[in-house]
Amino acid sequence: MNKNIGSQIIHLDNIDSTNNYANLLIQTKRQLHGVAIFAKYQTAGKGQKGNFWESKYGENLTFSLILEPEELVIPKQFLISQAISLGICDYLQNKTDHNVKIKWPNDIYVENNKICGILIETKWMGEYIKNAIAGIGININQEHFESDAPNPISLFNITDKKYMLEEVERNLLDSLEKRWEQMEQDPEQINNDYHDMLYLKDLWANFQDSGETFSGMVMGVNEIGQLHIQKKDTSDHFYNFKEVKLLSSLES
Repeated sequence: MNKNIGSQIIHLDNIDSTNNYANLLIQTKRQLHGVAIFAKYQTAGKGQKGNFWESKYGENLTFSLILEPEELVIPKQFLISQAISLGICDYLQNKTDHNVKIKWPNDIYVENNKICGILIETKWMGEYIKNAIAGIGININQEHFESDAPNPISLFNITDKKYMLEEVERNLLDSLEKRWEQMEQDPEQINNDYHDMLYLKDLWANFQDSGETFSGMVMGVNEIGQLHIQKKDTSDHFYNFKEVKLLSSLES
């Protein structure tokens, strides 16, 4: 693979979803690894659980990346989420002294507030991942949020500075490329770094699953992306996305 993330950049003004645009590109072209599609506004920006990602026109970064990993087997596809999350964390941590963390599976938090959401869609051929689309929304310059999301925050809210989006875009793509290269060469280090950045790891919190509300400790994430929580009775439980909900942290 000879293309870097951001080697081709497409800028759009107003579109339904950059993920939808990326899917259309994939249907018509080949060798699209690294293509980045930015939009000033998305009318139907996708979030996890089908949520809409709130972003005012031209104030934040909303974009999609087309990714084509080299011989990544399906059971290890969570490495894509880990690498992309870490690349974003690397950029943000350089802008603030506050703790930047990854809330499983791939929301980016600064302290206890959400600054970035990621939605990754994968397609496979045989036993390997053929391509992935990472839809990313990062709050940069937005000052106020109008949706009922419980804890949104922007880089402006944190630093009281306005940012040139073109410069943020360039530096962010560089950070993502570095983590992608690391994923291809040293996936074990990517996994270790992800766990170092994992929100609430080794701390007690209140959760809810299909059966009960309980106190548990986040122990980590296994190879296939399941969240490992140990309950107070020391029993171990592994959850897929949407199977468990964080209610509150018991420790800071």
